[in-house]
This record gives sequence, C-alpha cells and structure tokens, in this order.
Amino acid sequence: MTTATLTQDMAWKFKLGKTFIDFPNPLASLDDNARALAQHFPQLRWTRVFEEDAQYDADQNAMVVPIIAPPVKTNG
Repeated sequence: MTTATLTQDMAWKFKLGKTFIDFPNPLASLDDNARALAQHFPQLRWTRVFEEDAQYDADQNAMVVPIIAPPVKTNG
C-alpha cells in the first residue's frame, strides 16, 4: 500500500480516454471501486488496474489510475 492511499484528503480517479471518473467509494480498495463502476463502464470489466500505475495529476489534484481499454475485435 502506498502512502498516497493512506491520505484521506487525496482524491483518486480513473482516467478512461480523456474522461476522469471519481471513485464511487473513496475508502474502498481499487478493485472494489473498479467493480462498482463496471456496471456503467464495461471497459473496466475486461481490464486489470494496478495501484502502481497511478500517477499524481496536478490539474485534477488527485491520483489518477489510467484504464487501458482492450482492442476492438472485428469480424473478418
């Protein structure tokens, strides 16, 4: 666990493309927040997120976890 996780006033967000999504439950784990948002953002269902990938974003004043969407599958 990083020291940023232990700081209560530090906001955490997911970044999906150019969209920033606040954690629905700031006191829950990263996996629990991803699971809660997976109903509205199906990209989270097929992606693994790691706390080590988070970076501080001064513009958002938050720790931002990038979501790398899986490639689009085409028929043919």
